[in-house]
Amino acid sequence: MMNFRVENLVELLNVLRKEGITVVSEIEEYEYGKFG
Repeated sequence: MMNFRVENLVELLNVLRKEGITVVSEIEEYEYGKFG
């Protein structure tokens, strides 16, 4: 696992998917942040 802080998590995951990267989970939202 790697941790990154990004401006737009949704857009990053969309770009990764378009490049052929398998995203293994959907975005999870908590009071302290979003994880995907």
